[in-house]
Amino acid sequence: MASSRMIHSSGIHHNLPTFPAHDGKKYSAIVTGANGISGSEIVNALVAAPERWDIIYAMSRRPPPSHNARVKGIAADFLSSSPENLATLFRKEGVKAVMVEYGTPEEDDSQYSVVTMPRNPPPSGFGKPGLVRVTFTFEGWAKRDEVKAAWKNIQEREGLRGDLDPWRRKETLVNVFGTLDAEMLGSWSRTQTMDKAKKMGCTGHVQTDEGLRKTIERMAELEMVPAL
Repeated sequence: MASSRMIHSSGIHHNLPTFPAHDGKKYSAIVTGANGISGSEIVNALVAAPERWDIIYAMSRRPPPSHNARVKGIAADFLSSSPENLATLFRKEGVKAVMVEYGTPEEDDSQYSVVTMPRNPPPSGFGKPGLVRVTFTFEGWAKRDEVKAAWKNIQEREGLRGDLDPWRRKETLVNVFGTLDAEMLGSWSRTQTMDKAKKMGCTGHVQTDEGLRKTIERMAELEMVPAL
């Protein structure tokens, strides 16, 4: 059955759904990282729709201040607490929700490594090279002994080609996984848009998941990875 819904804008937030009062339904929501920039904005957006959202559980290591009676602040550390401890906390606080919104957790500097981007000056043409803080890199992951051992087992089990093994040489491993890190980390410094191409009538595109699957299938044909 087809249905329609009005949308609206509020400040910097656009295309927000409306929830007519005649729906007769009210829900509760959990917002993690509620003290962060994105998390606090999510809380504000939910507060602005009282006809839909009854209770908003605002969670972070330090409960965010709120003067709205519908916002319940809960101190919860998602970075260091076990799932069992979080479950106990939620039961204690009577948390029940139909939606979970993820904001950015509060930062713990000790858990980050700093990567200096190679472009100097950066693509903007001015300023210092960009700094990216990360807790995970593919190159670091690939260098772990258990990862190498797991791939060795897969390679032998699936009969994959040894001459295409990214772990066969240190240089190859860095080229493969280091390049992946550079692509993942470096995209923030690039400004890319299809607007000009669309104006010229080029609206074709590749569906991301289909493109990934096609790539993996081609790699499987070359006996680089197991078949899907």
